Amino acid sequence: MGLRLTSFSGIVTLTIRGVSSVENIQYIFASAAQQASDYSLQVTWSPPVYYSNDIPGGSPVSYQVLVADEDGEILLDTNTNHTNITVANVTDCDTFNITVTALVDQYNASSNTGYEGLGYNATITTIQDNSRTPNVTIELSCPPSKSNTFLTITSGSKVIDQYKITGTDGVVNDTRTLTMSAEYNYTIQVLDLRNKLEYKNSTIINTYLVIDVCITNTYTNGSVSVQCIYEESSTADGCHVIFTHTTTGKNESFNITGPDIATLPLPRGNYTVTVYDINNGLLFGPALYYPTLVEVVKVTPAPISSSSSIMSKSTTPLQSTISNTVSPTATETLGTETTSSTNGTIDDTNYIVHVVAGVFGGIVLLILIILAVCVGITVNKRRFRRSIVFDVRESLPGSPLHVEPVA
Repeated sequence: MGLRLTSFSGIVTLTIRGVSSVENIQYIFASAAQQASDYSLQVTWSPPVYYSNDIPGGSPVSYQVLVADEDGEILLDTNTNHTNITVANVTDCDTFNITVTALVDQYNASSNTGYEGLGYNATITTIQDNSRTPNVTIELSCPPSKSNTFLTITSGSKVIDQYKITGTDGVVNDTRTLTMSAEYNYTIQVLDLRNKLEYKNSTIINTYLVIDVCITNTYTNGSVSVQCIYEESSTADGCHVIFTHTTTGKNESFNITGPDIATLPLPRGNYTVTVYDINNGLLFGPALYYPTLVEVVKVTPAPISSSSSIMSKSTTPLQSTISNTVSPTATETLGTETTSSTNGTIDDTNYIVHVVAGVFGGIVLLILIILAVCVGITVNKRRFRRSIVFDVRESLPGSPLHVEPVA
């Protein structure tokens, strides 16, 4: 649907009702004595320049001022009849937004502006030429005079030191002598002047005497060699090394004196390694964790046995037999067990031939024995029958002597 204007005549009057926005919002950061308690934000603006005719003349104008930080937290929310206002505890480190609303009769109009501050970042740098006397440098984006900045040094649950950083310099140095064989946590906390935590950072400094460990695991007999490396001015008695099996969780621990190289026996498998200082007979740490897993290899070859037997040739057709036996060999490499067998193919074939020949000879011998027995039985039967015939002929009186062959 469209709208077309075909003709126009007369006079049109456009009337704007209400009030215009404030103009020229400005702010400055002020401090009477360059002290944190004196910092403030001063905001000014110009009143509206337009009021509609329906606003009675001489009507009072008031202003609602809202100041909020980058998180939306309200720093100031108030009404005033003036064209300026002061916001306490705000510095050029803060980020904020200002909204000024003019209120007159039943009308209102708003205007705003913003500012992005320096921020409250803190960087901790450590130079540790001497492990017991580190030089800690703290760089602040917001000077200590415009914030509430604290440095806390702890060791375990014990607070070693805590103090507020003061001054106008954004770079602060902390140098102190620390106890050896310990770990220290340096924590910096930066709060704004309203005591809102704006930034927190920390770093770890340790004074352990063991700074590295060399581990050689190229053996195949289930052992590793270990040597602890100490910082230059070390007075440690030695180091305590713990190997923890990644599968069973079992610990194997050893004491190593000074810089000695120790060969340590271990069950095969993968291990994590933790190292402690030994100082005056006591353990301190852990001083360090070995960065990678250590694999312990243990190869145990199975014994190889060989036996030969020769049977003497008997009076029977039994063949002589020779047998050779080769035991399987077990090989274990890198935590994986592989078993390989070696078969004597030629010897096995000969063995089978000899066995078959022996069995065949036995059968032939058995047949010969059976034939011999049968022949013996047959001969005995014939003799027995012949003796019976002679006895019958002799028992008949008057019979002529006649011998018949026995079939």
